Amino acid sequence: MKNIAVFFLIFMVSMSFLYLSLQAEIVEKGFVLSLKNKRIESLVANKDRIEIEISHLSSMDRIKEIATNKLGMVLPEKTIFLAAADQKVQLKGSEAAVAEHVNETGLKR
Repeated sequence: MKNIAVFFLIFMVSMSFLYLSLQAEIVEKGFVLSLKNKRIESLVANKDRIEIEISHLSSMDRIKEIATNKLGMVLPEKTIFLAAADQKVQLKGSEAAVAEHVNETGLKR
């Protein structure tokens, strides 16, 4: 009977130790997860800020203003569009629409 009591006591102590170690690991993982979530939020905010900056820097109005004012470039008086030898070209004002060309086999290029 004494052996069963000792065994039961050792079993309960080991189970308590196992429970406490698992709880400590859960708390640690929760803390790491919290840190990772904060890092993700920070990176998403940084990504959004960079996308806004890219949008601003690549706007055509800004590029045109820098090209004309800072670099001394001028807009061309006339625009000429050239097409490859196997394509048809239709001009509309200053735009060119390239028609699809179907070769002799009927395949589109």
